[in-house]
Amino acid sequence: MATPSQGEPGSDPALAGGGDKARRLGPPDAAVLALLYGCPLKVAVILRPCRPDDPWRCDPALPGGHIKPGEDTIRTALREAWEEAHIPASAIKVYGEAFTETTLAGRIKVSIVIASARIPLELRPGPEAKAAIWLPLHIVEENTRLVLHPARGYVLGIPLPISSIPLWGFTLRVLRRIYQWALRGLLPMQAVDALCPLTASHPQGP
Repeated sequence: MATPSQGEPGSDPALAGGGDKARRLGPPDAAVLALLYGCPLKVAVILRPCRPDDPWRCDPALPGGHIKPGEDTIRTALREAWEEAHIPASAIKVYGEAFTETTLAGRIKVSIVIASARIPLELRPGPEAKAAIWLPLHIVEENTRLVLHPARGYVLGIPLPISSIPLWGFTLRVLRRIYQWALRGLLPMQAVDALCPLTASHPQGP
């Protein structure tokens, strides 16, 4: 369980924008951790195993899961990040809940918790993940196209650099929103942790 020195959030005003939508959607059912690090900016992503009983089988995803009784969204995100990618709460700084996103299929309300890594972290998959990687965030600006998904046939997505598995659906929507925040200078870790702005680290052309 995290203590205030091990990843508890501060009250960062840059994350206040998601509050109204979250209230309209009601309490979240699940939480994920959007852990960012480096220059160019990268995000921690897991690859879910291709188990038939997993509704998100074979999908790239942010570490996360359903909220257990007695947990808040941040404790859920921290617990799942350790279980799925061996991300220790002591090595990250949590800024708070950024926004709530709803899955299109299951109508599950998911809280997106924003954090940055204090130090370089080696991601290692846990029992609920096939792999854990640092994904360059700028990949989400690519145009979507039909990509063959191992379990779903062709979907609109972006192939991952390390494989042909597509980044698509819920996770792609969430990462594109975070990327747009970064381009607009709204991510607090760019100022607090001196991570470089995407507009400087990933030129957008003339």
